[in-house]
Amino acid sequence: MRTPTSRRRRPHIAGGRPVWLFDLDNTLHHASHAIFPAINQAMTQYIIDALQVELDEANRLRTGYTQRYGAALLGLTRHHPLDATDFLKVVHTFPDLGSMIRHERGVARLVAALPGRKIVLTNAPEAYARAALAQLRIERLFEQVIAIEHMRDRRRWRAKPDHAMLRKAMRDAHVSLKDVILVEDTRSHLKNYRRLGIRTVWITGHPAAQTACGRRAHAAAGHGPAALCRSQHSFVKIATTEHPLGSIEAPADGTTAMQPIDKPDEALAEHEPAAPAVPRAQRLKPGERRVHILQTLAAMLEAPKSEKITTAALAARLGVSEAALYRHFASKAQMFEGLIEFIEQTIFGLINQIIDKENNGVLQARAIALMLLNFSTKNPGMTRVLTCEALVGEHERLTMRVNQMLERVEASLKQCLRLAAVNAGTSAQDAPAPVPADYDPAIRASLLLSYVIGRWHRFVRSGFVRLPADEADPQLRVILQ
Repeated sequence: MRTPTSRRRRPHIAGGRPVWLFDLDNTLHHASHAIFPAINQAMTQYIIDALQVELDEANRLRTGYTQRYGAALLGLTRHHPLDATDFLKVVHTFPDLGSMIRHERGVARLVAALPGRKIVLTNAPEAYARAALAQLRIERLFEQVIAIEHMRDRRRWRAKPDHAMLRKAMRDAHVSLKDVILVEDTRSHLKNYRRLGIRTVWITGHPAAQTACGRRAHAAAGHGPAALCRSQHSFVKIATTEHPLGSIEAPADGTTAMQPIDKPDEALAEHEPAAPAVPRAQRLKPGERRVHILQTLAAMLEAPKSEKITTAALAARLGVSEAALYRHFASKAQMFEGLIEFIEQTIFGLINQIIDKENNGVLQARAIALMLLNFSTKNPGMTRVLTCEALVGEHERLTMRVNQMLERVEASLKQCLRLAAVNAGTSAQDAPAPVPADYDPAIRASLLLSYVIGRWHRFVRSGFVRLPADEADPQLRVILQ
């Protein structure tokens, strides 16, 4: 007979040997520093070459399939004729992987101290995963690497956060789901897999922050969130949704002891009861938070005095903690990268519109130059990024990214002026902006871009007083004809 005390209870770690499933990128090392930008660029270029699409469409496919399926590869193989093996090899091959990897001190020590089995579970290919673990010098600590090649079934490719994939992977590894503790930076994966009853540890970023941990607290052994204090040399700041990354010895009352951050971050502990005296701001959706952060960063760059933007100042302007920023961007450099990507998409979207509407090459180039000047007028903060004035002291890859974008702009101008040179022999009636027969598109395009960049610099140096487009029309006429 079933008694009231024999009702089903949620399994807990004390009775079994834990099995730690570690994600790789942005969990065991800081992939957003250099590896993710390189992978994204390689993926986009591969899609352009394989599917014969434009840059904007390639970026749309890459990001859309990643959000929809968990990995871009899954969407590409389902909807396009693409060699998945070649794709994985090309976009994850790095001649100098060691210089690209960044990680916190003490990773090996902390992972080695965990009791139980350790397995790497990653959506990356096996060759890249093992190379990264070798660079981190922790490959020996993991008994197995479950990479995206091993997640595939007979019908199709699979990846995290697929339920069927995880069940099969754990069966093959002879692991019970009740013993699993998933350590992961992608919160949506953790929420998805918690439905299977597994424990989860949320990696919230790699900020170099220190917190005082003079108190001890207890968190329920269920799925309630808690936070583990980050010491000076711990390898990552962690907010757990189930189990602390550390000792698993539980007190007699069934709770798990851990050290909390002194001032809990509301953005990190969404399920914590809010203090009644502290008003909570309206909660934004994850995508909206990223946009809001970038908008605030751009607004701060509009200050006439060119003061260096810090994450502390940005967090204060947003009314959140620095840890909350790192939920959406792994570093300040990644925030600037998001801003540069927005600028790039906007500018080339407008360039494509100009080319579609105007047939004459000279008028196309003139319209593009005016658009660039007007974009600067409307977005003074982003002008500081375009001139790289806001990037002084930041990572050099940001300046390289801006330079690459400007080279693409110059290539677009050159293409427009080449069209004008080809049509140089047409009649004045058919060519509203005729050019001489010896017209050199490359020289004119370089001169035109230099003029635009010079106007941007003057706009920034004047404290955004001298507008870039002032008297631009007659000056452009001199440059182009």
